[in-house]
Amino acid sequence: MPAVRLGHLIVEPDRHCLVDTGTAHRITPREMAVLVYLMEQAPNVVSREEMLETVWEDVVVNDEALTLVISRLRAVMADNPRAPRFIETIPKKGYRLMVEPVMEESMKRATVPKRTGRVLVAVLTLLLIVMTALFTIVRIAYEQVGP
Repeated sequence: MPAVRLGHLIVEPDRHCLVDTGTAHRITPREMAVLVYLMEQAPNVVSREEMLETVWEDVVVNDEALTLVISRLRAVMADNPRAPRFIETIPKKGYRLMVEPVMEESMKRATVPKRTGRVLVAVLTLLLIVMTALFTIVRIAYEQVGP
């Protein structure tokens, strides 16, 4: 799955990380699976039972496992459960992602470390060396021919 913008965060599912203003925060594969599922279902409410059946599939866990994952996601996202900006708890129903995820191909390119500066410097340096060599060759040839 390509990178997704979620408010001011960039979610990178393949790397299991959230990027917040240039700082990458690693999360577990299970935490990423819960977040991705919430993004896929947004803005709908997802019940705890549905989340446990879908994300944990054949593993038997209690509700506490989901509670811990949601708590950890909120901590990484700096989200307050009393005044949520990302994950809202709907009492007796489940959870809802409050921010619409924006899936853009350009986001994937934006999160890859940029090396264009180094490449540009290398190309310009190579061009300068070639131009200097050509100038030197022409100058030597001109001096041999004479006035």
